[in-house]
Amino acid sequence: MSREIAFVHVPKTGGVSLLGCCRECGVRVLDHDLRTPYHISLATFKQHNPQYYSFAFVRNPWDRVVSSFFYLKSGGDRDDDQRDADKYLPYDSFREFVLGAFAAEDIFNQIHFRPQYQWISNEQGIAVDVIGRFESLEQDFQQIFHNLRLPVYRLHHSNRSKHDVFTSYYDEETWAVIGKAYQTDIELFNYAADFSGEGLE
Repeated sequence: MSREIAFVHVPKTGGVSLLGCCRECGVRVLDHDLRTPYHISLATFKQHNPQYYSFAFVRNPWDRVVSSFFYLKSGGDRDDDQRDADKYLPYDSFREFVLGAFAAEDIFNQIHFRPQYQWISNEQGIAVDVIGRFESLEQDFQQIFHNLRLPVYRLHHSNRSKHDVFTSYYDEETWAVIGKAYQTDIELFNYAADFSGEGLE
């Protein structure tokens, strides 16, 4: 591979399914775990490696919150996830969680609930070259790899949270709370939708 390429792994956007393909093709992965001493932000990475072409994936914020909630409630896949669940999710239901946790901004310190734009921005704005969507993960992934002249693989979907269709967990009040909390993500990535579900991508 002659071109230097980086994949910015935004939590709960399908990235785990891409990791094997990226590593096999020599694509550098910028991990998202702020809880380790090895994490490097995209902004810092770009300062030292401006020649890199980078891409990332985003997800409908209402869907991502549901997925993150159930992922952590189930214990996640590492000890830090369980500790974060104990700290940030002392709630019996998803509704209680939304109304309680998002009343303060502390929840955004948990990596799975951090707004997506913060992972892929620097002082100038969005700092990745291409953004794919979780909602069309396989199609967008294959198109990105094809455009970069990398081998195109079939994805093996990994790390899925077990839950019902995300819209079933919301009422008008909780939908509005998440809409306000992730307003920047919603506007930047064009995830406009009212509570009826019209316009959902």
